[in-house]
Amino acid sequence: MTIKNIKTFYLCVNPNVWNLDASHSNIIQGHFEGAINGKKVLWPKRICIECCNPKNVERLKSNIHDNKVLIIDRTKNNADTISIDGHVNRSGDSYLIGNTPHNELSQFPDVTHLYKVLEQDQKGVVHTLGPERFEKPINDTTVIWSEAVGLVAPLFYYVGIDVFAVGVSNNKQIRALFYGE
Repeated sequence: MTIKNIKTFYLCVNPNVWNLDASHSNIIQGHFEGAINGKKVLWPKRICIECCNPKNVERLKSNIHDNKVLIIDRTKNNADTISIDGHVNRSGDSYLIGNTPHNELSQFPDVTHLYKVLEQDQKGVVHTLGPERFEKPINDTTVIWSEAVGLVAPLFYYVGIDVFAVGVSNNKQIRALFYGE
């Protein structure tokens, strides 16, 4: 699968953080909906259990084309955009806890095969810290740190959406995803 084939993008942070203009047209279940260069974009009001939970993500599902989503997360320690093929959640939180079972889905979902892999040169496992911890300096440069993918990706997978994910560490990388620069 290539990025060109995915119609719905989920940003883990407000597009303004990346200097992207995506004026929102709708607010759906704690999320904004907008467009960047003709691509549908969703992003949470903030990464928290009130906005990001199975109930809200299931309601977002009707706004996701082809039942596929590309989650774009901020990362550190990667020079190139990476296709995320796994995560270690080191945030100390999970938005599934206390929110499952939901609509007769499993209480303990198997997330072994959560990520579908994109055709990218670099693939990797990220360590998710959560928004607050991501902003603090991190001394270990041998790990690719992520802000939120380990918190939100399981939610999309849980409600039956195919999850693709990439990590970007700078504005140039995110612009390349939307504008091919």
